[in-house]
This record gives sequence, structure tokens and C-alpha cells, in this order.
Amino acid sequence: MIVSTLHASILLVGCFIVLVAMRVPVAFALGVATIPVVLLDLRLTPFLIMDRMFQSYNSFILLAVPFFLLAANLMNSGKTTDRLNLPAFSPAGCRAGSARSMLPCRCCLPASPALPRRMPPAVAES
Repeated sequence: MIVSTLHASILLVGCFIVLVAMRVPVAFALGVATIPVVLLDLRLTPFLIMDRMFQSYNSFILLAVPFFLLAANLMNSGKTTDRLNLPAFSPAGCRAGSARSMLPCRCCLPASPALPRRMPPAVAES
């Protein structure tokens, strides 16, 4: 049977809300909510669904997110973030809101391996 756009959208939103109310994670709820519409609509063939899935994965933004997370993990494991945070937070200390107030200072610092050599000796040792 061919499902109209109105019925398909009501079915999708209804299934999604029910699944979220049952405390299913949103990523799974989005995927599972599409199953009834795919099964009811004859125009959605498995080949068409696979084709659309692979076309949507061919996106630069989807590729950029894992590499951004990899760069963050590499900076954390190499203590680069600690070297960037230490001189930026040292004027503010450990007061409430110091991270928020020192963010512009931290953004101005370069993220280079030569950064500890330009810092005062007491800061570079820790």
C-alpha cells in the first residue's frame, strides 16, 4: 500500500515520541521509528533505501566529526590542552567562572610544541 505524506509523518513522529517516552536512546528511536513506514510503503524498495543511505554517508561534515574528536584525543594525550590551559588560567586562579573569563586568552595562544619554551620557567616545569 502507498502511504500518504501526512500518514507517514504522523506514523514517524508518533513512533518516535512513543520510543523516547519508553526511554529508548534517541539514535535508536530515530532508526526504529522508520521501520513501520518502510514496511508499509511499497515505493520504498531495499535498493532505494541502501542507495540513499550510502549517498548520505558521502558527506564532508560527517567525515570531519571523527577527525575532530581524534585531534582532541591526541591533544589530551600529548598534554597540549594542559599547556594551553595553564598560562590562560594562571591570572584568574581557581575561582568560579575563571574558565569562562579566560577563554579569550586561551584562544589567542598558539597550539604549538614550542609553547613551553616561551612560558616562564615555573609554568613550563609543571
